[in-house]
Amino acid sequence: MATYPLDDAIEIFHNASSEFELRMAVSRAYYVALSHMMGVAEQEGFKESRQRTDHHRLFDFFASSSKKHLRRMGAIRLPQLYEVRLFADYDYSSDMSVESARSALMDAVQICTRVNLQGPSIQKTRATLDVLAFRGSKSSHLPKKDPLKVLEDLVTRTPTQIRRASVASQAYLFYFRHMRSIAEKLGYEASEKGADHKRVRKFFQSVDDVNLRDAGADRLEEYHQMRISADYHGDEFSLEQKEAISVLRDIHTITHIKYSDIAMETLELGAVEHKDTAPQGRKKSNQKRRKRDRDSSYRYR
Repeated sequence: MATYPLDDAIEIFHNASSEFELRMAVSRAYYVALSHMMGVAEQEGFKESRQRTDHHRLFDFFASSSKKHLRRMGAIRLPQLYEVRLFADYDYSSDMSVESARSALMDAVQICTRVNLQGPSIQKTRATLDVLAFRGSKSSHLPKKDPLKVLEDLVTRTPTQIRRASVASQAYLFYFRHMRSIAEKLGYEASEKGADHKRVRKFFQSVDDVNLRDAGADRLEEYHQMRISADYHGDEFSLEQKEAISVLRDIHTITHIKYSDIAMETLELGAVEHKDTAPQGRKKSNQKRRKRDRDSSYRYR
């Protein structure tokens, strides 16, 4: 059982039976590499602000380093891995192959080992290279499966805090992509790379439908904060097993029932109007309903 986030990503890749798991492994590997290089940069004098722009600030910092290996890993390899991670998390216009995922994980392993912080698990991570090579020799493409069912299986099979962080991050991203697609049906114009989290929430804040506004603004923000904690503050992240399952069921209820493709077809889109401000006094009732939804015995069909 993996005790280090990068080993967990490699384990997900090694046991993958769906394309979604390949994407998940790449995403997790990038954030491990980012965290690793952030630690290196802080030793070199970098001041972390913990904002989204830290990615590019970090790349720029390493680009100006006087140390060749830091420039190569932090200003070339890490940005390359970042682009692959964006594809894995947001771009479903084409499939991710096993080889692409394997290559990305190899890059993450090299970033975390060639710029060594003398961490206790570095040798173990190096030992996973043969695992990556073995998995890469299998079929080049894997079938598509329901992401939420995959996530529930992953977190049930490996009930560790590290795995729950991986699942929490991917659960949010699945939810975000779904709500963004609904926003697009309502006239929202997505950004080129699709990582427009705040703009999507702002769009839903202005719709007249209370339930849709809650799903696309309030709850999306709640789960976004969960994802931020999982991706950027892994050492501080804490989510109980029951809570992880509850989150998955809550997202399943919204995406597969309340606002599924079929449900959206029956929604009179013309009735979803925009307004400048949201009504006050709805948060308490929304929180009660959330608890009711999460405590329900609903299971995946």
